[in-house]
Order: sequence, then C-alpha cells, then structure tokens
Amino acid sequence: MGACARTAGADSLGSVLVAGLTIASITYGGMLGVFLLGTWNKRANETGALIGFAAGIATMIGVTFLTRLAFTWYVLVGTVVTFAVGSVASLVGGNMTRNNQH
Repeated sequence: MGACARTAGADSLGSVLVAGLTIASITYGGMLGVFLLGTWNKRANETGALIGFAAGIATMIGVTFLTRLAFTWYVLVGTVVTFAVGSVASLVGGNMTRNNQH
C-alpha cells in the first residue's frame, strides 16, 4: 500500500495528516461552492452546479500541481471558482432554456 501511495506522489505531500487534509481540501471547496450556489443564487440550476463543480475541481487539481499555494487556501479557491462559474453557467443555461421553451 505504501508503494501505491509513493507512486501516486503522496511522498511529496509530507506527513499523513497533511496529505489527508490536502486531498480533502481539493474536493471540499467544490462541495461548499455548490451548496452556496444553491442557497444564495435564486437562478442556479442543475447544469450550472455541475459545470461549476467540474470547473472548481479541475482548477484545484491545477492549483495543487502547478502552484505553491498552501493547502489551507484550497477550500476558499475552490469555493470561489465553483460559485462564480456555476452562477455564470446557470445564468447562460437558464436563458437558453427559457428561449427554447417559447
């Protein structure tokens, strides 16, 4: 099992605690962003939430491997990206759906 973790790059993350928190932080930002999108944005829809979540996770994977940002900021970055992209996608997708119904 340790060989699998080393192969996946877990050795570069440091201790087990830091590795676990880093991995969790990558997804928690997206989940919080979708939750806030659904509660704060009246125009949010399922398509916008899925697009926002995918963009948030993709951004966080890029941030993890391409920047030296501390893992403690991952939730904030993921939340902001997910909420912003989901809001825009819901707005654009909502307009397209309304136009097709008329």
